[in-house]
Amino acid sequence: MKIGNVDMGIDVEKANAINNVGKSTDKECKNCWAIVHCSMCGAASDDMNEFSRDKRMEGYDSAKNNAEYSLMTVCFLTSHGYDFERNIIR
Repeated sequence: MKIGNVDMGIDVEKANAINNVGKSTDKECKNCWAIVHCSMCGAASDDMNEFSRDKRMEGYDSAKNNAEYSLMTVCFLTSHGYDFERNIIR
């Protein structure tokens, strides 16, 4: 995820690629129920040379499972009296 160096400065193309890391999997991401809870970052797509669609897809199921687990945890805590606004158990 090197985006430049001290001598040459920032490589704007590489920096923009990091900002648009989901572009390589935009079809999958746009159709994914967990997109707003996604935990995948640029590091999940970096194959040490460039952003790789295949590398990103390796973590796709795991990211969806993590989102589902987080939502289940919220539901469990809420149903057992946890108040997220006050950070207390009722």
